[in-house]
Amino acid sequence: MVRHDRGASAAVAAPALGADHGPLMPLFYLLPGLVVDLGYRLRPGVHGLVLYLPFVAAIAWTSKPVVRVIANLTTGMQFGSLRSGPVYPILTHLLFGFVGGLAAVLLWRMTERAAER
Repeated sequence: MVRHDRGASAAVAAPALGADHGPLMPLFYLLPGLVVDLGYRLRPGVHGLVLYLPFVAAIAWTSKPVVRVIANLTTGMQFGSLRSGPVYPILTHLLFGFVGGLAAVLLWRMTERAAER
């Protein structure tokens, strides 16, 4: 069973510890975890799909700039990361999420193979 307690605790603890990244900050902590959980639940047998989980991680990590773009377009909220437009932050978040997800999957597979020996 997938748990959301880490994202939820970060969303609550960060402002309590003095981090202030605007009113959408709790959503930025929760949304990537929810996207990963949804992606995992859509394909629970992901052991053979090396690129599926990195793709889900890329989409999850990209949820932050996408929410910022939506907030900017609908409410006019300003974000420094969007000063030069939405393309750069979205592409860099996609790439970072994919590389991080791929690294995690490769380490996971290496650990499973080492345990089999």
